[in-house]
Order: sequence, then C-alpha cells, then structure tokens
Amino acid sequence: MAQIASQPLDRQRPLWELWVIEGLAEGRVALVFKIHHAVADGVSAIQLLLQLLDPSPEGPEACGSHERVRSDPAPTGRALLAHALSRLP
Repeated sequence: MAQIASQPLDRQRPLWELWVIEGLAEGRVALVFKIHHAVADGVSAIQLLLQLLDPSPEGPEACGSHERVRSDPAPTGRALLAHALSRLP
C-alpha cells in the first residue's frame, strides 16, 4: 500500500487509478482507489465510490439507500468582499 500511495499519478493518463490487491488473508481482496483532487472534490469522490461499491443490481437510485448531497451555491464576489470586510479588526 505504501508503494502505491507514494507513486504520483501519471499526468499522461487519466488522473485516477484503481488497484485490485489480491492474496490477502482468508482469500480477501482489497481495492485501492487514487484520484487527483482536480478530478473530484471530496463529496463527488464519495458519491462516485458509493456508486462503484453499491451491492444492489439496480443501482443506488432503485434501493433509495443513498441521498444525493447538494452543496451550497458559490458565493458572489460581493458576498466574499462583505465577509472579508466583516472580519477586519
């Protein structure tokens, strides 16, 4: 795992990797998913993994077990300026 994590992603390829690790104790298998932050933010990456690892054959929409996370809209320049000014001493 340390060797996989320490290798930078190849910028000549898509900025993600999925490794399948076999030969673990009791016949187990592990997945190691590396994704560059430019590809997906934390919430998007979690949603991607939830869909990838969903055990239902119909997908997450059919079983209703996953709620879609909605983020707040990006603040306007005026709102950012007002916030910055309000924090001045």
